[in-house]
Amino acid sequence: MTERISQTQAIIIAAVIIVAGVGGVFLFTSMTAPPGPEPIKIGFISGLSPPGAYGAAANIKDGAELAIKHINEDGGLLGRPVTLVVGDSSGQVEKGIAAANRLITEDNVVAIVGMLHSSVVLSVQDICEEYEIPLLPSGAGNVMITQKNMSYTFRAHITDLDRADSWLNFSKYMGWEKLAIIAEDTDWGVGGIEWVENQQSDVYPGCTIESWVVSRESPDYYTELLEIKDWGPDVVLEIASQLFFYQITKNAYEVDLSTQVPLLAAAPEMPQQGAWEAVGEAGVGILETESYHPNMELTEQGERAQDGWYIEYGHGPEYFGLNGYSDVMCVAQAIEIAGSADSVQIANALRGNPLERWGSTITFEDTPGPYHQQASPPVLICQFTEFEQALEDTTIIFPESKATGDYTPPGDL
Repeated sequence: MTERISQTQAIIIAAVIIVAGVGGVFLFTSMTAPPGPEPIKIGFISGLSPPGAYGAAANIKDGAELAIKHINEDGGLLGRPVTLVVGDSSGQVEKGIAAANRLITEDNVVAIVGMLHSSVVLSVQDICEEYEIPLLPSGAGNVMITQKNMSYTFRAHITDLDRADSWLNFSKYMGWEKLAIIAEDTDWGVGGIEWVENQQSDVYPGCTIESWVVSRESPDYYTELLEIKDWGPDVVLEIASQLFFYQITKNAYEVDLSTQVPLLAAAPEMPQQGAWEAVGEAGVGILETESYHPNMELTEQGERAQDGWYIEYGHGPEYFGLNGYSDVMCVAQAIEIAGSADSVQIANALRGNPLERWGSTITFEDTPGPYHQQASPPVLICQFTEFEQALEDTTIIFPESKATGDYTPPGDL
């Protein structure tokens, strides 16, 4: 027997068919929607694991990632999102070369930032030159990096030459005539000694310098530090990175050297996370080479970075991290100036145009010599006078024009 479908049932069935059809069209459309714009990729390489200076490298990475976040919050670049592609060199040349080749040939990055080991930079910059990729090393100070006058290397970090002049001028200012240098057996340590010796006759001819180069493989440095103590210096300059700085600092305290003679750290070591836990009371009295102090006047970019650090990381920034932030921001500004994410056009825009950074507006000038496409920040000497003291509470000792207090000798701490 055939059943008749009522008019009401027919309307219901038709409605179900229509809804199903619309849903299918919606599902098909959603599944076949065109993808969003391809992200612009910026490469990052640094010594994020031992024997690299992993604390400083992590700070640079924090800065670079914060800059990427801020750029994307502002709508990205050229209507495209921006991503950071990370490589770890462990502070070793071979790993740095491998990371650079991968970032350039596989990940198609438009620029590379982040490096702080000069030996790695000196090799990777040849690769960047070959592939025409801008390289902005965030914490590598070897003068040869810019002295090579390469077209695709841009640096806004203090050089070994800047530091050497500052150390000698500071010693002269303090009246210290005997300068002992203990340095790790790397391009950073040995190169630092060479630049101090090269600059001595021009900057402080009355100073006597003795140097000790130590192996990073050594379990301790008691022998060398006792020799330094017997020599009777007025100040001891430590040119060593992270783990080796920690070891030298602790050993100097244990042999009663730093309780009598000031130690001058060649780089911002004490603001690194874990530094106080590593050196303990041996860190009290340390003099340190800095280019950033929380009481400095910052640019609008620097203030945003500083605020962002507290929001994202729960504490203030330090120098290396700010450099990582501003290196990414320099690439971003160049992309906007060029109106293109092409690496050659980015390099052309980096060169000769005013670029805002955390502390000032700089220009990478195409001039021959050690300051080719180099913009050096100021060099400060600060002193940590209390256990677990934060950088913002340290005293700026030098230069005199920026001093916030006087030097405190070890015996008065």
